[in-house]
Amino acid sequence: MMINRAALKTILSHTALVLGLGTFLAILGPFGSHGFGPIKVWVYWTGLCVLGFGLGHGTGHLLEQIFPTLSQRALHLIIIPIVSLIMSGAVWILNIVMGANPTFRHLPLLLVLVVIITAFATLVAYVYDRLRHTAPSMDASMTQVAPPSQETVPNPAPLGIPALIQDKLPLHLQSDTLWSLNAEDHYLRVHTTRGEALILMRLSDALHACEYLEGHRTHRSWWVARDAIDHCERLEGRAELHLKNGVIAPVSRTYYSHLKTLGWI
Repeated sequence: MMINRAALKTILSHTALVLGLGTFLAILGPFGSHGFGPIKVWVYWTGLCVLGFGLGHGTGHLLEQIFPTLSQRALHLIIIPIVSLIMSGAVWILNIVMGANPTFRHLPLLLVLVVIITAFATLVAYVYDRLRHTAPSMDASMTQVAPPSQETVPNPAPLGIPALIQDKLPLHLQSDTLWSLNAEDHYLRVHTTRGEALILMRLSDALHACEYLEGHRTHRSWWVARDAIDHCERLEGRAELHLKNGVIAPVSRTYYSHLKTLGWI
């Protein structure tokens, strides 16, 4: 139930963002699109925004799989030229369909404008996601301003679950201790001392939220808390971390040497 609610919230927020950008660009009317008429120009730009968002999201997901350590800022900078090239072709074809009859002498200007618009849309999406993911929840805000009492613990445990992840978990896991995280497509499986839950979140965002915890990335799709490890089994340049809850976390060659230096292996 919580997964569906989180997924619905994400879909609705992204839909609102895409429609807002499409409406904004329809009002501006780049490429002389005002001549299409109010309804067609809105459909034109909203459709392009939907296509661009889909391309950007798909490209970003692919890059995260290939380059798991890439920062979100670098990721968005790489997405811009890739999406711009594809969108330039889409705009060219769509203009022909709409009867604009572009010529090749318009192509350089088209490329420049598409790059500018793509960069602007990417920046808006980046800032929007940052604000959405870092904004404190109402519960977290109330916890911070509430006066301390003798019945409450003034400071969270060293491995207390970060608020960004905590808000998406079932109630019985929210006050638990975080042991490991592993990515499953667009979802994140959160393992705690009391159980596990699947939430809608990118691993990169969860890793940013866990920076202050004593844990480390062991694989492109795994993060493990130090206190969760029961024992380690070495395998020819790789390893497996056997956790106290029975979960086995892989250690890839990328992280093997560093974790060995830390004494994990």
